Amino acid sequence: MKPATLNTFVKKFLSEHDEALVESWMETDNQKRLKSLINRSENVAKKDPDAPKRAKSAYLFFCDDQRAAVKKSLGDEAEATAVTKQLGVLWKELKGKKDKKSLAAMQKYVDSATEDKSRYETEKSSYVPSDEFLKTSRKSGKKDPLAPKRAQSAYLYFCAEERDNVKKSLGADAQQTDVTRELGSRWNALKEKGAQAVSKYNAMAHADAERYKNEKAQFDSSRPQAATDVQPTTSKRTTKKSVTIKDEPVAPKSTAKASKVVPPKAAGERKTTAYQAFCSEQREAVKAELGAGVKPAEVTKALGARWKALSDEDKQLYSDMASS
Repeated sequence: MKPATLNTFVKKFLSEHDEALVESWMETDNQKRLKSLINRSENVAKKDPDAPKRAKSAYLFFCDDQRAAVKKSLGDEAEATAVTKQLGVLWKELKGKKDKKSLAAMQKYVDSATEDKSRYETEKSSYVPSDEFLKTSRKSGKKDPLAPKRAQSAYLYFCAEERDNVKKSLGADAQQTDVTRELGSRWNALKEKGAQAVSKYNAMAHADAERYKNEKAQFDSSRPQAATDVQPTTSKRTTKKSVTIKDEPVAPKSTAKASKVVPPKAAGERKTTAYQAFCSEQREAVKAELGAGVKPAEVTKALGARWKALSDEDKQLYSDMASS
């Protein structure tokens, strides 16, 4: 909605009640605030109502289960922030308990989150947005849902193959963080045996990297290319006229340094590094492992440690992903 259209409605409404309010409404500061609010709302990307609903974490399932009881215990006058704070306290207490009843309760929420994640991944794989929302997501810089899935690393292929075995060996009471930690230990032990021990997973990752590279090339070629022609700009700097002495033109000495002409980059030309590709792939897994309430700095630190522990072969796979 344009500010002028809204102003017409508001002025008519206010004039029926108080002319002084109309004058106050039309003041410069109020109009600037109005325009700012309208521009902000128009820049928010619309959400497709048919898009699959994102999966909920174990903590959110816990909150859904306990919110009514917490509200009742705090009383009718309790604010939403107080309820949320108390839910966080109770969740932290539940995570710290090791008795059978508490572990069973925690496992219930973890299982619900796992099931919901599977539901989301299934719905997401078959979801195709309409042209309206596809254009919106591209314009806002969000990931295109039709883009090919990024290649997986050798470690992720190892995890997919060994996860059920690890769960079985750790028992039903094992938490997701325990499973992830054990997978990491087994992977490191396997790598210590030599390149031959992990060659199968490296080959799978190599094949997937080629698959991603080919699919991405086809995907990029099918999308309309942005115009790359850049109109030359004229500098506002003015040069002084030359001074003539005894019929010999002498140009004044310039104090400005010669600037290097750098051609403008096309949109999206900035190159992704191997480490950025690694972080993009691993960030959600690290967040899930560290648990709810983890600080961004802690996630970044854990990602850095994992990257440092990767072999040169694994790092090269992410280099291939970044350069493709």
